[in-house]
Amino acid sequence: MDDIRISKYHRMGQFHDKQMSPRPMFVQVSDPIHKEAIMKVVYKLKEKKSPVRISQQLPEAKREHRIRLNEIQSQYAKKNITTVVKRDRLVFSNGTTYRDKTGGRPQADEILVADEDTKDYASGDIIEDNGNRFEARAVQVKTHREVRKELVNLLRLPNVSSATHNVYAYRFVNQDGVIQEGSEDDNEHGAGRTLLRTLRENNVQNAMVRTRVKMVRM
Repeated sequence: MDDIRISKYHRMGQFHDKQMSPRPMFVQVSDPIHKEAIMKVVYKLKEKKSPVRISQQLPEAKREHRIRLNEIQSQYAKKNITTVVKRDRLVFSNGTTYRDKTGGRPQADEILVADEDTKDYASGDIIEDNGNRFEARAVQVKTHREVRKELVNLLRLPNVSSATHNVYAYRFVNQDGVIQEGSEDDNEHGAGRTLLRTLRENNVQNAMVRTRVKMVRM
């Protein structure tokens, strides 16, 4: 500890008289090596039942990614499949890394050569709130391949591709009777996860819902 140099520290948030617990502290160390050394042993605080907790402050996008990995890890744990989160990867016991079976957000060249044979979409009302315009579309899907195909075809639509954010979530039951699900924030941090949670709460299956968010000039 004598070698660790702290370059900056301060309390976070505002003080309230009725606050039951102390406000968290932000601490910045001078050398990244020291931060790694600290993070390697933080588990000992929990083992010794210490009231002190230490966690990394991550960029919003990376934090949301970690939350998503933890959710996926919990789903595998229910199936008695062991996984470990290592940095920004979910690793199985055999050493392989988890990858999104939909392939992530489609790229421009893939959209240009997409199959025009699309399914019928259900569209919701356009809602404007706080300078943003929201519009949702839903389509039936039963495989990861269908999710990918419909994502590509949706992004071919002019009013969709020009959106500020394209958030989506999907849930379907595969041939083994296991629910497959996923989501994408498209830099609207937490939006995809919230949309997926809404699908779960309403027991929506075999469907993908995409929400188009476009900023409106006031």
